[in-house]
Amino acid sequence: SNSSAASDVYKRQFLACCANSDLPLSTITPAGYVTPAAPLVSAAEEARPIDFGKIADAYRQICQVSDIVIVEGIGGVRVPLTLEFDLLDLAIELDLGVVIVSRPDLGTINHTLMTIDCVRAAKLRILGVVINRFDATRASVAEATAGEVISQCSGVPLLATVPAEEEVEPAEPNIPDMVLRCLAECDWARLT
Repeated sequence: SNSSAASDVYKRQFLACCANSDLPLSTITPAGYVTPAAPLVSAAEEARPIDFGKIADAYRQICQVSDIVIVEGIGGVRVPLTLEFDLLDLAIELDLGVVIVSRPDLGTINHTLMTIDCVRAAKLRILGVVINRFDATRASVAEATAGEVISQCSGVPLLATVPAEEEVEPAEPNIPDMVLRCLAECDWARLT
């Protein structure tokens, strides 16, 4: 639908705003679908297979003009891009370091530790864990301690805990500041 397509462009613009990037949206997000499902399903629904060459070309182009490149995952390392190729395979192909972004909810310790095991088995470097959308005003004991437990059990550093924010608009002037504030909390020295 037109509203879904507009939402997709809106999300790409939001990403470009947060990245403070002048690159074309088609380079920042070289693959995208309107259908809210795993890329394997979205590609079939929209009759548009993922163009891996376009993804690799965009990655190389961004690397040439950027000091830092963040490749956003889409739901987890085992999300299928095709029947034979998942997000973990793409991370291996691009030789990416991995930052695992976890939700703060009950169950995240198990999910995150399994993700860490999966990434380690692929012999990729795990840079750290970020707990995303943490609401300190409503956090249970399990939620409040999950990040530290994950770090202690895995030996992977907890880089940051990003607070829950209400829905935000890319046009809001505080968005880059909010993103930079969260990034500033990361222990970047551990990532080198």
